[in-house]
Amino acid sequence: MPWRVELVKGWLLDEYQIEGVVLSKQDRSYLFGHCELHVPVKDAAFAEFIIQHEEKNTDQAE
Repeated sequence: MPWRVELVKGWLLDEYQIEGVVLSKQDRSYLFGHCELHVPVKDAAFAEFIIQHEEKNTDQAE
């Protein structure tokens, strides 16, 4: 979902000052595919950790 990736991108920038670029690999005609969030190499491991940690917290809250 492109909107979800954009939300994560904004959250990373606001909370952790990690800039990102959204790369859409979604077909516009048939709406299949996926989006990727690219961050600088120096921030990649930390960004992946906090995104996974946040997803676990969100799943437990529901």
